[in-house]
Amino acid sequence: MKDITHLKIISKARQLNIKHIIKFTSVIYLIFISILLSLLFGILSCHNPVSPLEDKPGRRDYTWTVDTLEMEMNFISTIWGASANNVWAMGASGDARNRLWHFDGSIWSVYNKEAVFCGGWSLFGFSSDNVWMGGDDEGSNGASIWHFDGKNWKPNYFYNIQDSYQISINKIFGSNPNDIYACGRVGYYKNGESSFISFVLHYNGNKWEEVVRGSLNDQFVNIIEENSIAYVYSQNLSHLGTNYNTLSFYEVDSASLKEIYSNTEGNINWINIFSIGGKLFFLIDKNVCFYRGDKFITQFSINKTNFSFYLFGRNEKDIFLNMKDGLAHYNGEDIEYLLHYPEYSRSFGEAAVFDKDVFQVYYDNLTKKNMVLHGRLK
Repeated sequence: MKDITHLKIISKARQLNIKHIIKFTSVIYLIFISILLSLLFGILSCHNPVSPLEDKPGRRDYTWTVDTLEMEMNFISTIWGASANNVWAMGASGDARNRLWHFDGSIWSVYNKEAVFCGGWSLFGFSSDNVWMGGDDEGSNGASIWHFDGKNWKPNYFYNIQDSYQISINKIFGSNPNDIYACGRVGYYKNGESSFISFVLHYNGNKWEEVVRGSLNDQFVNIIEENSIAYVYSQNLSHLGTNYNTLSFYEVDSASLKEIYSNTEGNINWINIFSIGGKLFFLIDKNVCFYRGDKFITQFSINKTNFSFYLFGRNEKDIFLNMKDGLAHYNGEDIEYLLHYPEYSRSFGEAAVFDKDVFQVYYDNLTKKNMVLHGRLK
């Protein structure tokens, strides 16, 4: 009897062990299946990546105001801001005592803490204590670049070429504080005639150096960097036998220039380059394009007769268009006027865009005043 009872106990124990083994095996199996499914999902995700969230169409419900900047004998040209409460604007001529202005979120005021002897054509920065200015050097035939450290504006770099009569820095743009480009032009006399040559400068976080010069009569107007490559927009006045300018895009390749587009004003109206939402846009006549794989890919076309060939904005679906008779907006679907005014009554300069605010400088051709247009989302 004892043996039979003992055998029953052993049998029961074995049954319990088998159940535990089966249960353990089931858990291992489920874990294995989970891992396999995760790997399979990962592989499928690589072939079918989740699309990033698309930009929503930009809003158009703005309240607009205008401020007058009293700048005698000056033409306001450039604007940049660290925020909507910290904006700089500047003119390229006139009196050094009233050409630089600052907006603190409430009012515009002349900056006169120290005299800035630079006829500024371009402002660009990364923060409230890291702002650059480029333009003509007042008192010489050269060009200068100034820097603001949050406390003072100070000269940082001087550029000159022998026999020149005028040099200007036309544009400054950078991807980070240690990778900044500037472009400009040099006017000089050659064989008794006025000629031009242009140049590209680069700042590596420590010093400015010349990278490359353009061909005879090239005038580098704009420079923008994307994916560690700088692109230049140039006008050339040497199209023989005609009154047409040659309009070109160049890619800055080390110490050389690679032409990626060229045409004359007889064939197209205008070209330019713009940085919107961290992306580089090429404007070719009325087509707004990306440049990918040595090809220009049209994103949208501006079929408005009064388009005046200047863009700014937040992203691909929130772009402002300067018109000859107003300000229009593209929201990824259509173009609609936001403001109307008499044709050719305003000469617009650069713009600064923030989350809810938009600023653009312009010269009022009717009142002969320098103005700042300010739009704020409701």
